[in-house]
Formats: sequence, C-alpha cells, structure tokens
Amino acid sequence: MDRVSSFFVGNVVGITILVAGVLITAPKKIKETEAIQKQEQLRKEQAAQEGALKSSADESTKNDSADSKAMAPVVVASEEITKGEQIAKNQLVLKNSSDKVDSDSIRDITKVVGKTAKIDVHKGSAITTEAIDDSPSR
Repeated sequence: MDRVSSFFVGNVVGITILVAGVLITAPKKIKETEAIQKQEQLRKEQAAQEGALKSSADESTKNDSADSKAMAPVVVASEEITKGEQIAKNQLVLKNSSDKVDSDSIRDITKVVGKTAKIDVHKGSAITTEAIDDSPSR
C-alpha cells in the first residue's frame, strides 16, 4: 500500500501545483487579452473615422466639381425656336445658370449655330444635344 499511497500523493501534489499555476497566471492572461482586444477596437474605430473623413472629403470634392459644372455657362435660346428651323446665332445666348444644368446641355454656341432644331425650344431654355440635329441644315 505504501507504493500506491505515494503514487496518489505524488499525483495530488502534481495536480495541486498545476492548478495553482493556472490560477496564478490566468488573471494576467485575461488582462493581456482584454488589453489586446481594446487596442484592436481602438484601431478599428480610428480606421472607421479615417474612412469616414476620406469618404466625406471625396464626396465634398465630387459635390464641388458637380457644382462647378452646374455653374458653367450654357447655350440658351434667346427666342422661340421651332422644330425644323435652322438655328441662327442671334437666337442664342451664353448664360451662367444658377440652377442644376443637365449633363447634355451644350456649352459652346458654335456647336449649335447652323444646326436644325429637332424639337421646339422655348425662350430661356437650355439647348441640349437632344434638341438639335447634329448635321447642318440644307
């Protein structure tokens, strides 16, 4: 029995040392893990803020360029132009518009003079690519 008792006592002592080691080191490991998780969370938040700032700056740049396009001069009818009529220079004016301008609005009078109106264009309306025939009238 002596051998068996020694075996059990040895195992109990070994297990006790193992458990004590775990109990001593576990809180330290938990704190280290929590610190690492907090650092990762801070990095994620900083990256999200930087991404939001970059996105905001990109959007601002897009809006600035859209606004500058909207304020570009456009060709406007200075009088009524009827469908099928050849457009003369005296029927047009270059005007800065404070309203949003269609992307197909024409910005150069020389691209309109001598063309044929495909639709009726009202006085004060911007001339668009859809409103004129691309080939000169005969």
